[in-house]
Amino acid sequence: MDIQYIGIDIGRGYTKAYTEIGKEKLSLMYKSVIGDARENKIEYGYYDNSSHIEYEGRQYFIGLLAEQESYSPIRNSADSKVSKTVEILLVSVLERLAHKEKVNIMLGVPYKNFTQQTLKEIKNKYEDKVYEVKNKINGSFKRVKINKIGIFREADSALIYALDGKCNSDRPVGLINIGFRTLEFTYFDKNFRYNDSLSGTLEYGNSTILKIISDRLMTQGIVKTI
Repeated sequence: MDIQYIGIDIGRGYTKAYTEIGKEKLSLMYKSVIGDARENKIEYGYYDNSSHIEYEGRQYFIGLLAEQESYSPIRNSADSKVSKTVEILLVSVLERLAHKEKVNIMLGVPYKNFTQQTLKEIKNKYEDKVYEVKNKINGSFKRVKINKIGIFREADSALIYALDGKCNSDRPVGLINIGFRTLEFTYFDKNFRYNDSLSGTLEYGNSTILKIISDRLMTQGIVKTI
């Protein structure tokens, strides 16, 4: 049986994923937010890249749809990649991008969590499991088995993408990847040899910048959610 390969990054701000089916390249990105769902006259067209799914007998809004229409939206605010929130976001990716019954997944993790313990937890949680999910917008149903799952450093994948897959060998190269709450930086010496001492994670991100702006506005008497 053919196996589909999917790269997934479930961050605290956004969920991103990429796959290829033949010559077709498929990708998605939406806010890492889930929430209670209801079946009524929701105008789905207003919420780009959002989903309404049924999983394990419960319905969920995903993305901007959850943020604005759920009564109790839940953000992916923790580091863990095995939380219920991450599980539902991962299943929503399978519903959108899985075209085959078996998939192999590479899941992005921060530098600080790129450990054997993290890999073990993720494999125990997802590998060799079957997930059944229904799209409540169009009525479609998918049954997908995660055949294998591995992890990669998020900044490394961003660097390889920036290099268009061509690993630089004649000079050092590095990249800073700014996420919602963390900043990931990675560095490779000549011959694309990873330099651990010059790579890492800092607890600063886009949310830090937004808070600074919000605080500055507040000093001027302007109260605004950013």
